[in-house]
Amino acid sequence: MRFRGSGTKRAAFGFDVALKTVSAKLFPIICVCFLFAAGAAHSGLAAPDGRKRARIAECMNTPAAQLLLVRLDRHFRDIGNTPPSWQTLPSETVQDAENLEDAFVISAYDMIITSDGEYAQKLESLGLTRKTVPIFRERIVLAGPPDAESEMDGLPASDAMKIIFDRESLFFSMLTERRILDAEGSLWKDAGVDAPSGSRGYVETGRDAVSALMQAGDEGGFILVGEASFAQFEDAERGETRLVKLSDTGLYRTTFACLASNSGFRKERTADAERCLEWVGSDEGKNAVSDFSMGGISPFIPAE
Repeated sequence: MRFRGSGTKRAAFGFDVALKTVSAKLFPIICVCFLFAAGAAHSGLAAPDGRKRARIAECMNTPAAQLLLVRLDRHFRDIGNTPPSWQTLPSETVQDAENLEDAFVISAYDMIITSDGEYAQKLESLGLTRKTVPIFRERIVLAGPPDAESEMDGLPASDAMKIIFDRESLFFSMLTERRILDAEGSLWKDAGVDAPSGSRGYVETGRDAVSALMQAGDEGGFILVGEASFAQFEDAERGETRLVKLSDTGLYRTTFACLASNSGFRKERTADAERCLEWVGSDEGKNAVSDFSMGGISPFIPAE
């Protein structure tokens, strides 16, 4: 028994030595291959068409805004030395992006497009972006049932919301959109309402904006949303009027383009990204933003 055990140990030891020897020889090769692949992907050389393309991550929270970016991309592809110079990558939600190591995420991109101002400020404060520019704005509007239009149309949004609160009318609060929540808090304050959650009709919803609009339309409620979401809702309704815009709040959600600070060594990609940003600020770019519409509504305003 002792002889077998010793032989087993010797065999295991020999296999272990052989494995370590092979691993030691392969390790440098594996590292070189990994670094080459990572470097190629990082510089844009791993793109299917072999071109170096400016890479954008877009962190948007409305399908309408994403659709606008797709429209703008048609123009972006004509800009730069190696068209297509712009590659819009699959969307990441702001929440997902915040859960990642920002320095690692940003290092892969030449530009970040986001409609979350706080996220844009965070990237800038961390030194991850060298320029943050507003590219378009979206109105925040109060929508409600058509039978409320005769009474509330033309009223300041805070006055309309005071009526909603006093009557304990059904009001849907958008928990999923931080800028909308900030606007709502500001309007409740202007209306002199300290605790809207104390109202019987106050409903906090975790749904996306369009789903929440559909629920508000079904139940005859009121809701504060971005105009782009309302435009998408109108487009889906195909002429059926279950909700109307009652008030423009005078508040906006701004979408920013953030140029990454660590992309300077990618001169060609960086230059193309800057050209695209310059185009958005041109008359042609502003007209492309203004001309976009859904459901008969043009929800976006070019940023000055």
